[in-house]
Amino acid sequence: MSEKQKNQEALEKETRNALQRLLIVLLVAAGIFVYSYGWTVTEIDLAEPQEEQRQTNVTRALRELLSPRLFEQDREVTQVDASFIMVEDEADCATVDVPVQSDPATAEGAVVVIEPACTTSDAIISVQLRNADVGIDGRVRWIPPGEDATARPMEIIETEREDFVTDTNGELTATIEVPRIRGGEGELHTVRVLLAIPVGQITFSETASLVIDRMAQTIFMALVATTVAIPIAAFISFFAAQNLMRRVRLSVGSLLMAVVLFAFGVWVGGQFIVYLGRLGLQIGRGDLFAPVGALMAFVIPIVVLGATVFVLSRLTSISDDKDKNSQTTDMVRGMLNSVITTLALIFIIGAVGGLGILGGEQIMIGGDELRPAQVDSIATGLNAAGATLIWSVGNLLNILGTLIELFMPAIAGALTGFTLAGIGASVFGAQLRRMTGVPSHVLGAILGAVSGAILLAFVSGFALWAALLGILPPLIAGIIGGSVTRQIFKRVSGGNQPAPATGRSRTRRLLELASFIVGLVAVFMFMFDMLNIGRSLVDGTLPPQVPATLFGIELPLTVYMFRAAIVGAVLGGISAGLSGLQGVFPLGNMLYNTSRTSLNIIRSIEPLIMGLVFVIWVGIGPFAGVLALTLHSIAALGKLYSEQIENIDAGPIEALESTGANQLQTIIYAVVPQIIPPYIAFTMYRWDINVRMSTIIGFVGGGGIGLLLQQQINLLRYRDAGVAVLAIAVVVSILDYASASIRERLT
Repeated sequence: MSEKQKNQEALEKETRNALQRLLIVLLVAAGIFVYSYGWTVTEIDLAEPQEEQRQTNVTRALRELLSPRLFEQDREVTQVDASFIMVEDEADCATVDVPVQSDPATAEGAVVVIEPACTTSDAIISVQLRNADVGIDGRVRWIPPGEDATARPMEIIETEREDFVTDTNGELTATIEVPRIRGGEGELHTVRVLLAIPVGQITFSETASLVIDRMAQTIFMALVATTVAIPIAAFISFFAAQNLMRRVRLSVGSLLMAVVLFAFGVWVGGQFIVYLGRLGLQIGRGDLFAPVGALMAFVIPIVVLGATVFVLSRLTSISDDKDKNSQTTDMVRGMLNSVITTLALIFIIGAVGGLGILGGEQIMIGGDELRPAQVDSIATGLNAAGATLIWSVGNLLNILGTLIELFMPAIAGALTGFTLAGIGASVFGAQLRRMTGVPSHVLGAILGAVSGAILLAFVSGFALWAALLGILPPLIAGIIGGSVTRQIFKRVSGGNQPAPATGRSRTRRLLELASFIVGLVAVFMFMFDMLNIGRSLVDGTLPPQVPATLFGIELPLTVYMFRAAIVGAVLGGISAGLSGLQGVFPLGNMLYNTSRTSLNIIRSIEPLIMGLVFVIWVGIGPFAGVLALTLHSIAALGKLYSEQIENIDAGPIEALESTGANQLQTIIYAVVPQIIPPYIAFTMYRWDINVRMSTIIGFVGGGGIGLLLQQQINLLRYRDAGVAVLAIAVVVSILDYASASIRERLT
């Protein structure tokens, strides 16, 4: 290398170093400016904390918080008086009889000495307590002359407090200001020192007992919220895990058929089949029969249904013996089994709910009868605790039965919908998979139109709850419109042909993305304007609930929903018609994005806001707190669970898939064993969080120890608040150690 080249490289290196140093200086300067602006907008002021009054207040608050009122002892209040004469002028003290002060050296018991014993109002005098016990709490009171005079609390100037504690010699020296009392000149006043002398045994304070009770309530609030959230969050987490969902794909024909049949099944189940579940409810809770007869009426139909399934099974098996290749017989038997099983399940769920209501009421009555009228001994206390436990079990059964009664239409609709979708897959699945050419696109357009109308009608009905939700119909319609324009672009440009081994070019991917965005924006703006979403967002008003009509027939839809359904039918028909029944729909990606977005939205809402809303709905108390904690726990645990699924070892999954295992078998045998230990750890951690979070929710009336803590702080009772803070710290520490121990045993 020549000398010139070396010099050139050295110059370039020096230039790069100079530029790097300049860049670092600029970044540091920018960071200083940003931090300085942040300091300004956050209004940080170090002058106020240095004010003497603020320092005194915060010192007092911290001292009392760190001196919790855990224990208490009965006090015997005694009083020690000293006389004082008030004059208009200090010179008048020479002309009046100044009270003689007691001599502490000769007096028996505590005495109070005032210096001076004669002076004017607003003067400062010394109050000396002598011969008292060590460490006794006391107060100073000023009693004006007169039989009906009211004692006035006096503040000690040195401490700016009314209370005091005697020193190690049983003495106190304090100064107070003589109050200004009209007409008190020349009269004899009394300075009274009240001493609270402890007597009896030291016991837990009333505050500590109340805190223990509320802390137990808080722990169980967090426990109930966490346990209710676990199955829901665990179920959602599988849909929010990208490594599981990205492989889930479904043919367009199967998906559209399932959507149509499921929607029809939900309507049939919610309108008609639900009466079977309500019959089970009535039978189970004894509305149609006596309680004993209700149980028999519950068992007999199950036996009859089971016998019916057995007979049908035997008949079809005989037919199979005659014709082993009869697929129709198998299909009919499967359909009959599915229908009978669904009807039996709906009836059984209803009967279980009715039995829960009936049994819960009876158990609650039994618990009330066992509860003693008065708790005056250990035996009666244990009896009362047992009665409360029995009553709680009955209350739980009653609540579960009531929930089944409330959600019976949804239960019947969902079960019927899934059954019809399953029957449709078994009956029409093979035909749909074999259908190609023009019939595939025509039938796809028909099913797509119906599915699109159902989807947009449902979303628009949901959007009628609030003005902000009105964005959902245009957004979903825009996504469908974007997929339509993307399919059109691919057909026009020949993109439907098999991709080469090297894949699509970057330019082509960008053009496809641009076509999708164009369709999304165009359809979104069209729907936004057609449904008048802008007016709803500006005024906060909802669209009018005007029933829609078609050819003079009133539909079970509003005009708003009908318009959305028409757009959905057009877009769905075009999209499914272009793809055909054999097109592949990325169902997993849709489920992943939907579940992930839902979890993020719910998780972004503070539990405090949720608690405030639930307090408005169900009233002040722990129930509102449990609902708020449950909803937020579902979102938080769902996110943690799903991220754990995404981080599992892919080896067992690939091994099972290579053997031909389906998606469900893969999850059960390859995913679940890997996620149980972290799921337990996350659950314990969430319980810990819920205990602390319930404290904040209590500030808006969500029950638990938070409500008690708020009341104590508002009343400036910091010693009582310190008990609650200490209880929270102890419980959180115990839960942390328990969680660490469980994780250690499972890993």
